[in-house]
This record gives sequence, C-alpha cells and structure tokens, in this order.
Amino acid sequence: MYAFEYQRPSSRADAVAAASGADARFLAGGQSLIQAMKLRLSQSERLVDLGAIADLKGISADGNGVTIGAMATHAA
Repeated sequence: MYAFEYQRPSSRADAVAAASGADARFLAGGQSLIQAMKLRLSQSERLVDLGAIADLKGISADGNGVTIGAMATHAA
C-alpha cells in the first residue's frame, strides 16, 4: 500500500481546505478505494473522510421537495 495522509474534517469548509493542494480523494462510505490501494491499483497523496461532517447527513423535506445529504444512511 502506498503512503498517504488521512484527514477527517468536521465541516464542509475544512473538507475543501483538506483537499486543496494535493492529490486528494474523498471517502464517503462503502467504497473499494482502500482495497484498490492495498492491491496497489490506485494511489493518492491524501484521503479525506467525509463521515464526520454533520451537514451532509441530514434529510429534509419542504414544500418543493426532499433534500438527501450525501452522507445520509439507508437507516435515516
């Protein structure tokens, strides 16, 4: 596996800042990126885990429709 930097920001602004200036990839759940990196099929300088960003987990409904956040779970 290639060496990489792991970051877990707690806000959208921190995630954008973490991804700037490097070959960054975002982790957002059950992805095969880690397995591909273990097999040396993929590499990245930085992994940014979006799991701690509360703003991305919500589901809300209003008069115009439903908004489902990128990190909303099936259970939610």
